[in-house]
Amino acid sequence: MTELEQAIKTLDRNLRLLIKKNKQLEQEISRLQEDKKQLEEARSQLTNSLQQVGLQNSLLKSAQQKLAPEEKKAAEKQIQQFIQEIDRCIALLSR
Repeated sequence: MTELEQAIKTLDRNLRLLIKKNKQLEQEISRLQEDKKQLEEARSQLTNSLQQVGLQNSLLKSAQQKLAPEEKKAAEKQIQQFIQEIDRCIALLSR
């Protein structure tokens, strides 16, 4: 085998390796784009939940003095549920 043939085989092998690596990287990019999309959706849901909690919290603060003890407990339970939902969304985002 001549030196030129050897160089061509080496180039061919390197080219095949680069094509394989490129395909792997394209698949990784696709997977990361999908992950990004899911995280953006989760972030959007979290933002909406946070806004709702903020609004409800401000309403509860203004009405707190007027609430009966049972209503106050129910409101606190609802706030706790919102906080748990926010914590769950944060955990999803931190993955």
